[in-house]
Amino acid sequence: MLLAVLLLLQGGDSAPERRSRAGRRSPLAARLRPKTAPAARPLRAASVRTLPVAGNAAPNRSARPAAPSRSPRSAPAQVERRLREALLEGRGERYCLTSLALDARRCYAALSPAGRRLASQILSRPTSNPDYYSGVNIAYPPDAEVHTIENGAFRVHYVTEGSQAATVEYAQKAAQLMPEVHARIVSLMGFRAPPGDGLEGGGQNAYDVYITDLPSGIAGFCSASGVVGTGWASYIVVDNKLSLKDDATATNLSTTLAHEYFHASQYAYDPAERTWWKEATAVWAQDQVFDDPNDYVLLLEPRFRNPSLPLDTADGRTEYATALFARYLTEAIDPTLIRRIWEKQAANRSEPVPENTLPAIKEALAENGRTLGEAICGTLEWMYRKENFEEGYLYPTLTLTARYSAYPAVISSDGLAAGNLSHLSAHVLLFERPSSPASAFSITFDGSDSYPFHVEALAVGTGGNADELFRMELTPASSGNLFIEGLGTLYDRAVVAVCNTSPYTGGASYGLSVATSPPGVMKLDKYELVFETAEGEQPAPLGLFLGNEGEGELDWTAESSAEWLAVSPSSGAVEPGGVQALGVRADVSGLSAERSPYTASIVFRSANASNSPQTVNVTLKLIFSSPHIQVVPHAVSTAFPQAEGAVPLEPLTVSNGGNGAMTVRLSSGADWLVLSRSSLRLEAREEETVGLTVLASRLTMSDEPYRAEITLASPDALNSPVAVEVECTVLPPGTLGGGKGGMVAVECDYSWEDIASEEYDLTSWFTNLDDGAAGFYLPFPLSFYGREYGTDDVFYVSTNGFITFKALGSSSASNHAFPSALIPNAVIAPFWTDLDLRPAGKIYGRTVDDEEGRRFLIQYEGVYTAEGEGPFSFQTAVYESGEIVFRYETDMREAEKGTVGVEDENGGEGLTLAFDEPASFPAAGTAFKLLPSASAPLLSLSPRLLAAAAPLGGAFTFRVRVESSAEGKGSWRLSAEGAALSFSPVEGEGSAEVLVSGTASFPAAGLYPVFVRLEGTDCFVGKGEAGVLLYAYEGEPESRAMELSPGWNAIALPLFPRSPWTVADIFGAAEGNPVREVRLYRGGEPQVFRPGEGAGEPWLFGEGALVFSDRKSSIAVRGDRADRSLHLIRAGDNLVWSPAWDGKDVAEALEAFPEGAVRHAVPWEGGWLRPFAPGTGRGTAVRGPLLVRSMEEF
Repeated sequence: MLLAVLLLLQGGDSAPERRSRAGRRSPLAARLRPKTAPAARPLRAASVRTLPVAGNAAPNRSARPAAPSRSPRSAPAQVERRLREALLEGRGERYCLTSLALDARRCYAALSPAGRRLASQILSRPTSNPDYYSGVNIAYPPDAEVHTIENGAFRVHYVTEGSQAATVEYAQKAAQLMPEVHARIVSLMGFRAPPGDGLEGGGQNAYDVYITDLPSGIAGFCSASGVVGTGWASYIVVDNKLSLKDDATATNLSTTLAHEYFHASQYAYDPAERTWWKEATAVWAQDQVFDDPNDYVLLLEPRFRNPSLPLDTADGRTEYATALFARYLTEAIDPTLIRRIWEKQAANRSEPVPENTLPAIKEALAENGRTLGEAICGTLEWMYRKENFEEGYLYPTLTLTARYSAYPAVISSDGLAAGNLSHLSAHVLLFERPSSPASAFSITFDGSDSYPFHVEALAVGTGGNADELFRMELTPASSGNLFIEGLGTLYDRAVVAVCNTSPYTGGASYGLSVATSPPGVMKLDKYELVFETAEGEQPAPLGLFLGNEGEGELDWTAESSAEWLAVSPSSGAVEPGGVQALGVRADVSGLSAERSPYTASIVFRSANASNSPQTVNVTLKLIFSSPHIQVVPHAVSTAFPQAEGAVPLEPLTVSNGGNGAMTVRLSSGADWLVLSRSSLRLEAREEETVGLTVLASRLTMSDEPYRAEITLASPDALNSPVAVEVECTVLPPGTLGGGKGGMVAVECDYSWEDIASEEYDLTSWFTNLDDGAAGFYLPFPLSFYGREYGTDDVFYVSTNGFITFKALGSSSASNHAFPSALIPNAVIAPFWTDLDLRPAGKIYGRTVDDEEGRRFLIQYEGVYTAEGEGPFSFQTAVYESGEIVFRYETDMREAEKGTVGVEDENGGEGLTLAFDEPASFPAAGTAFKLLPSASAPLLSLSPRLLAAAAPLGGAFTFRVRVESSAEGKGSWRLSAEGAALSFSPVEGEGSAEVLVSGTASFPAAGLYPVFVRLEGTDCFVGKGEAGVLLYAYEGEPESRAMELSPGWNAIALPLFPRSPWTVADIFGAAEGNPVREVRLYRGGEPQVFRPGEGAGEPWLFGEGALVFSDRKSSIAVRGDRADRSLHLIRAGDNLVWSPAWDGKDVAEALEAFPEGAVRHAVPWEGGWLRPFAPGTGRGTAVRGPLLVRSMEEF
């Protein structure tokens, strides 16, 4: 069970002033949303208007209200003491005087004259107090001018002089908030509207709010003014010093108005209910109405400090903290429970009972299959595991009744500091894991016979195991036992709650004894089993032995993952040091050798084993009686950007699944698909690999994918021929790859949005920091792989570097490539691997809404792999448009395993950018953009690096190409910037060749950087920047000759070539045309050219080629060799050379490259030598160009 509370991502740089319950925020925006929030959101109230009231007439009110039954604190002497403490001495009652006002009204006639004078301050409206009492000053002075602001059905009264004065802004704010408060409590939450007061309070049937000076620590109160039908009319009085800024560290006007207006709604049900319940639900309501500023948290400390206080405690402070009980009822059981309880209280108010609070609560809980004891204990357990509450991250830490770590333990309640249990109270006892893992944790309880107890234990999971709740069944004599299997193995600790559910009787005593026993250790003699048999023949069973190498007894169960696989017996018990023999059977009925091999597993579990679970992998191979062609995969699908050269595909594994030898012939049926083998000779059950290569130069972009069929045929095989479907999609240049029918990816400009702050820290929401997950509500509707997700849908953030829209597999540490039917599915994986947050890692999250678009961010900061690699920092941004961006702050190539990509909800479509190959993992400072293939056009700029030349003070030109994924669509603007550069931006639409021209005034000959930038207006832009090395030269380039020898010659000079210098110039410049082949290195695989096959793109500085000559010759080269220090390096293989390296050690040459950029370099001396990694190769002199393999571009 995932205990992380589901959150709503909501917020941004300029968040709304406040939100309804349907629009709450999580820690990603520092606030939360309830799982069961209503979908509708009421409109905000209009601006404050001073207009006559237009509304329905209120029912006529009768004379004076009937006095409700008394509470224990409503005796006249107690009420007078409470009035004196609250109004004169600044102690006693805190926050709200509503209950004190009711008690004072009930016993007003019995109070002393001084007591009546005090009571009149909170029983009379500030505008009509006949006994103005200067010692308190709640009432307005008799000569003060009272101002009124009307806003619909509400009137706000205030004065502007004296200690009772309020500013106009303050009063207008109150008038603006009241319609909003009413709409949310009555229209949205469904509670009853407060009864109207007729013409009282100003001659209009409007609800009155008074602003005045209340004693220190008092925010407001709701005072009854008379009976209206079955309810009571009322008015509100609030202090004039409350915060208007939604301040979480102060009492706020907004939440105080919501609190007091909920009291007014309570008067429409039953004013006689208990004080603790009225205040607890009013505090609950104020946060339902206004999620910000969470100032109710300031009221919770009494319950966290002393959890054994009775539920019905009303001491002027604890009743407000009992809002935790109300929050538990709605968050853990039923979001409508508070309203249903108040409806039951109203229905039962005429019955002759002292009060209806507890009977109504019990009745409503019973309708949900719960008891009062379960609700009290559940509240305390959530207070301990406070992350279960929506806003638990704001709460203080629970003070435990007692904690224990040594066993056996014997506990007596009368020996605890908290003493015996009072009525409606509970103790919270923590039992920590034993010093050595225990298999069984037994609790024996014996309580006083005459008391109704409830006992339950929350076992807190460890190592990826979920928390689990255990409830004790008690006898009529209040005794019982509870067993928790796996404390110290499955569970880290146990929290035991003991509750006295009697509503009246205290002093309940009990005894508790705790004992532990050591665990068993499972040991299997095999963890891999293989069945092999002819099709249709049942294989013989295989034996398996399960031993117990621990000190405790081992109770175990075994479960098979496939119907054809069974283990017998499937459960049992093994004594310490014992061994049990098992039989494993495979039933081949209905299974075909065509689908062989079959794989499954048997999982052995034991709650009292320290190493549970254990897995045995099982393979079933069915053999044909004669040769049979088997091939994996059955279909191949790929996508790649339009390019020259060859693209390797996933190879085929071809096997003989039957008896007897066979010869298999393979053909592709397409000139663009090349097979590495055309025939295979396979003996029985032998397999071979066949490589597949696409000649990308023969394919161009099109709306439909290219399709081919590979045929495997053998006269010896009964199932001949067998076909493998191949599908290739050609993407726009610059894209990294595309998933079938779903997403395409492109490298994009890097821009890290750092959200690493305490406000957005999600780490505490993960119950397991190794393999854990936490669920969050989507902040906006989102389309992902054609599936529409709404704001009531949940996505899960995994500690292992991915997010998913499915709970199943959301904490998986075993990464795989996409697509795959393996869980998890519906995945967005910036870097999925086995991560561990426990050293010091953090996960942050936030929603942002700005000019760049609405998006939510998930950031992994300082995380390590389970193998200790790291730390790594990376993030993903998911946009409302469906666009996804992965960003990497650190070099991910230091990890050994990982998956980067996305996948749909069924595992049928997906896109893998990298999988378990460190060389392909993202480098620091890189970013990738993924977007739906059917979305707006995708633009890209190529080439990424190029060179141009111009005489000093002269004109320059160079060409770039803009590619659009949609023909003729995508408006763009091309600009350039650089030192002493004059260039006019170019605009266009769709794909185009762009001639960039301008002038440059450079101070001296040399290389100068120029940056070209592509911007789109109605489209997406991938990598939108290109770097140009502009070579400013003086005079004419000089000529020289390059000697060629028979065989391969390496040419790698950072020279300025004549304009333009291409591969064709090599063929044309060589004497007698001795050149037969040129292999041009531009990163990755070389491009191969032969005479007459094309010129290729112009060379860039630092690019090189292997030239094959059949005899000695020379090539006339024109160029300036003044600057040879700069090389443009692309990812892959590059041929580079500098005269400064000549004769030096290869290790010194590699020092010229940025740290971490070069994986290895191969010196050239007329043939290939062994590669050298940075820091190695001492004693190997450089006598020519280096073939440098780089992991990145620089």
